[in-house]
Amino acid sequence: ENIDALVTGIESSSKLPLKEMTAEVWFTIDEHDINFAGLLAVQQDGQFCKRGWSLTYGKVTGGSVGDFSFSFSIALEATFKSSVGGFTILDFTFPGIVRGVWNYISVAYNGSSLMLYFAGADGSMHRVEKQACAQPPCGQIVYPAAYNISNADSCVPGKTPFTVGSFDNKQQAQASAHIGAIKNVKISKRALSG
Repeated sequence: ENIDALVTGIESSSKLPLKEMTAEVWFTIDEHDINFAGLLAVQQDGQFCKRGWSLTYGKVTGGSVGDFSFSFSIALEATFKSSVGGFTILDFTFPGIVRGVWNYISVAYNGSSLMLYFAGADGSMHRVEKQACAQPPCGQIVYPAAYNISNADSCVPGKTPFTVGSFDNKQQAQASAHIGAIKNVKISKRALSG
């Protein structure tokens, strides 16, 4: 669905989170030679427009087979220093993902921090946390939606889909599909812990 149908800028009428969020997904990776792919995304990422959020991954250059780096990038009011915008990024590398085996990942924003939780097929649990901006609170999530785009803006209203299993960057006419299975996708308007 198009971003303008999902986000109005008002918490009570927006279908996507504004103040805090959690995104969860179970997934398999069925190919180890993936440079970049999206699990969940609602983001424009171009030279002059950086808004929304995404959960992406790619193989670790120079790493072992099955080593992947996961990234949660999010545009927030506190990091929105110009009309271009900007992202806060939280990265996590997990070694030895086995093809076709289920893994769990969740990412969260609570108004001041970004969190990433990863449960590997080997039963291991990992948690990474990072301050979301220099001086919290960091404000609302900034989406590339019509309510938040002026005539002088380079973001394109109506051109940002919410995607599952792909990072579809209309700003650069590129899509990066996940290769594997996905199940149990959940998006919440609150930051879950643990």
